[in-house]
Amino acid sequence: MRDTTHCHHGDSATGDAPDWIEYVVQREEIGLLRTLADMAHEPRDPFKPWERRRWKKGFLLAALTTGAWLAWFAWFSFLS
Repeated sequence: MRDTTHCHHGDSATGDAPDWIEYVVQREEIGLLRTLADMAHEPRDPFKPWERRRWKKGFLLAALTTGAWLAWFAWFSFLS
């Protein structure tokens, strides 16, 4: 069994990830990636499970707004 009493924060010199990130990525039953995908996509149609899920409009709006803001910030901060 793995010792979880000590918290390892990773080594920035070697690029090691913290233990908790490795733990969450390796444990599929936690469902972190599935939760993130569910936040970004519409629910799956139970009668057409082969179809791809569509993006949520609110998620797309937030992603595009954030991307535009970052591009605007980069343009005026670094290129001007």
